[in-house]
Amino acid sequence: MAAPQAPSRTSATLVTFTPGARTNWHTHKTRQVLVATQGTGMGQVKDKPPRILHAGDVAEVPPGLVHWHGAVAGHLSAHISFVETNGPDNTS
Repeated sequence: MAAPQAPSRTSATLVTFTPGARTNWHTHKTRQVLVATQGTGMGQVKDKPPRILHAGDVAEVPPGLVHWHGAVAGHLSAHISFVETNGPDNTS
């Protein structure tokens, strides 16, 4: 993880999913940007259809939207997650 260093408030994390693995439904207080780097991934914002992500694809999740992301069954997936921290306590 690349933690923000003032004056920057943006963190970057490389996340790898085994085939079929995914996060639980969750939210962030600030925008999240996912840059797919490997394999075939998928993400979904609640009440929207899932989106397939291939290396080089970029997905943006606005603040406060319930969503999940992970790997398609049978495929590894990796992405870099960029999230801006929300304040001095570095929470997103």
